[in-house]
Amino acid sequence: MSGFGRVLVPINYRLNAQEIGYIVEHSGASVVLYDTEVEDVLGEVDVKHRYALDGVADAEIFAPARPGSARRAGSPTRTRPARSTTPRARRRGQRASS
Repeated sequence: MSGFGRVLVPINYRLNAQEIGYIVEHSGASVVLYDTEVEDVLGEVDVKHRYALDGVADAEIFAPARPGSARRAGSPTRTRPARSTTPRARRRGQRASS
């Protein structure tokens, strides 16, 4: 997900609303995707966007793009090529050997 400019923050479903709220607030999350089984707990969590993963509320998110349609919001504008250097080589400004 980070290739889309997003970061996935997994949250344990066994946590209570206060604990989930803390994680959402401190991670800077603006969207929560959740299973309908935990909907009652998430009702108390303050977040800008929430989507139940029930096949209905999330249908627009996971719908395939129509042929010829404009780029969907949130989709990448370009892909990055794979890096061919190791972290150590990048620090040294060198390319990794194969």
